[in-house]
Amino acid sequence: MAQTSTSKEYDELKEDLTKLRGDVERLVKALSEEQRENAADLRARAREQVDRAKKAGAEAIDRAGRMSRDSVDAAEQTVREHPLLSLLAAFGLGLLIAQLLDRR
Repeated sequence: MAQTSTSKEYDELKEDLTKLRGDVERLVKALSEEQRENAADLRARAREQVDRAKKAGAEAIDRAGRMSRDSVDAAEQTVREHPLLSLLAAFGLGLLIAQLLDRR
């Protein structure tokens, strides 16, 4: 009788372990699928942020390019309107730079 009881407990334990194994497998599968979904979501969000950063960078470069072209155009216009004054300013700036470099 003791042996039958032990055998019965062993069978119940074996059955419980089989159920537990199945539960753990389902849990791991569910967690794995959830992690895949989370990873895909994170990748999509990261991709969106990179795209926004690229767009913002391109806009900043375009804006800087326009500003530099406007500055060059303004300088050219000033030289056209005041050629002698521009020549004297360039000569003076050259002398100043030469003096600064000569001190070294």
